[in-house]
Amino acid sequence: RGKISSGHCSGCPNGQFEEVERMLLIDVEKGMSDGEKILFNEEADEEADKFPGDLEFQIRTTPSDRFERRGDDLYYKMNISLVEALVGIDRTVKQLDGRQVKVAKDTVTIPHENLNLPREGMPLFGRSGFGKMIVEFWVEFPPFLSDEQKKSVMNLFSTNQPNLKGDAERKNETASSDEEEKDL
Repeated sequence: RGKISSGHCSGCPNGQFEEVERMLLIDVEKGMSDGEKILFNEEADEEADKFPGDLEFQIRTTPSDRFERRGDDLYYKMNISLVEALVGIDRTVKQLDGRQVKVAKDTVTIPHENLNLPREGMPLFGRSGFGKMIVEFWVEFPPFLSDEQKKSVMNLFSTNQPNLKGDAERKNETASSDEEEKDL
């Protein structure tokens, strides 16, 4: 912002402008989102016979490598093992402010299932409260199973789910039913 003098001198034939350096304090409040604007009225450069303009700053947030912000909510992708998907999860996530947030679930988790943690998201700008943290589970499957592991999995689940059968059993059943039809 400058200072205008109406007087003329030999060094300033077009009028005098004195540049004045001012420090402005920009208060970025918790919960402000990308693109929000902070306005300083009549703080831009001045010119003779004109009013100074407004100075506008726009918030640009730095992306997090752990979270994605959507409005007031924080999204977090958590990779879990197949065992955790079947028997439960008990972990913590480091929040943006450094706190450890507990993520626990004791039921079966399907791939891409979401868990909402109320009041663990971003502060609500201009009002009290917080958004949610939404944890999306990504189940990591083993790249392969040995024959022994396959047999163990089949034995484990066949007691609870009799319809779960291996390829060999299905082929034998199909062959047996084909033979029975021929006998009729």
